[in-house]
Amino acid sequence: MVFSSFTFISVFLPLVLLVYYLAPRRFRNTILLGASLVFYAWGDYRYLWVLLAGVMVSYVAALILERTAASPPWQRKLLLAFFVGADLAPLLWYKYSNFFVSNIAEAFHLDYTMCTIVMPLGISFYTFQSLSYIVDVYRGTCRAQRRLLDLTLYISFFPQLVAGPIVKYHDVAGAIDCRRESLSQFAYGLRRFMLGFAKKILFANVFGQIADSVYGTPVEQLGVSFSWVGALAYMLQIYFDFSAYSDMAIGLGAMFGFSFLENFDYPYRSLSITEFWRRWHISLSTWFKEYLYIPLGGNRVPHLRNLANLWIVFFLTGLWHGAEWTFVVWGLYHGAFIIMEKATGWHKRTNGPLLKAVHSVYLLLVVLIGWVFFRADNLSHALHYIATMFGLLETTPIHDLGFYLSYDLIIPLLLALPAAFGAWHNLVRIPSCPRSLAVQIVIDMAILLCFAFAIAFLAGTSYNPFIYFRF
Repeated sequence: MVFSSFTFISVFLPLVLLVYYLAPRRFRNTILLGASLVFYAWGDYRYLWVLLAGVMVSYVAALILERTAASPPWQRKLLLAFFVGADLAPLLWYKYSNFFVSNIAEAFHLDYTMCTIVMPLGISFYTFQSLSYIVDVYRGTCRAQRRLLDLTLYISFFPQLVAGPIVKYHDVAGAIDCRRESLSQFAYGLRRFMLGFAKKILFANVFGQIADSVYGTPVEQLGVSFSWVGALAYMLQIYFDFSAYSDMAIGLGAMFGFSFLENFDYPYRSLSITEFWRRWHISLSTWFKEYLYIPLGGNRVPHLRNLANLWIVFFLTGLWHGAEWTFVVWGLYHGAFIIMEKATGWHKRTNGPLLKAVHSVYLLLVVLIGWVFFRADNLSHALHYIATMFGLLETTPIHDLGFYLSYDLIIPLLLALPAAFGAWHNLVRIPSCPRSLAVQIVIDMAILLCFAFAIAFLAGTSYNPFIYFRF
């Protein structure tokens, strides 16, 4: 079940909201937990036990780490390493075992038959949440949760269970223990959800169909213009797909009284790759900063060690997205540009409109080429695709640019480009000053119209993927 499905919108969400708000307050966490487990089981009930086993590991680990707070540091570090390893074990098995074994077999010319391993939904996201909880208790950032039900709700809460954002326990612990829902918060959440739904259906799906068509075409049949259209379409698809999911997750959380932190801050208007990673998938980049980069020493270590730390972080960032060399190269590619920017100070030289324009073009070009690695089937496909974009390969195009210059692309593109750079920012984000009733009514009617149009559009198509479900 995905947020943009008719089942979720017309059955699951209304039913959960109805039961939740009719129930006495003391039962509301139980209702949310039950709804979350049903939501996950709907996607793949066979792996529900993996999620629940991870919850038990986190529950026991936190209690032991808290009770041994006065023990010698080396003993606590040993316990932490054990519990982190136990928490990571399912992720390493389901997501990376074939990748590592197949590469070792290839390196040593060994015969190897790939095992059929199906990755549980959302395992990357809920594993990282479990890890952050264990480490936060170890550090003393938060207290261990005594109520197993409440900890299970934190890890399995359906708005962010299978595709993020990654929510740290100390950010929502207060809301889990005691929260007060309000009409204004619910209205904000509803607006955020409806606009995210519209972004997903009207933008991400439209650009996704184009990207799938172009990337599914043999490189020999692509031309320069055709390949650039596909790259741009995927660049917009992945932003609107994931930011739309985050919008809907934040909106759903608000409907139930939770405040999730922002996960995207219009990354395509950044002026450097360093800034891009402060705006793109914020929950993941801050997770790696807090739980990997800083513990490794961050920028408080000698220069070469700092560069090594950055390489490690971006290697693992790429690998986190998928057990493929394309993702690893994508992560190292971004890491290389960040290292270059830090070494030269490029990311700080943005004074004046001309320099800002140069930096903007630089950022968009670097990111767009990076997305080719992310989307391509393999490294060979990515390199040939990039070569085609710059006219370095001789091809026989089956289409020219005019093939996609239709209202089906132009109208969404004219609306999506401003939206990607923040044109819709004030529609649903909490305003810095109160709006008049008339202005709010106009905004709400516009959002409702977009939502209704997206519902109608969804009814006429069967194409409705969610990219980040596979991570």
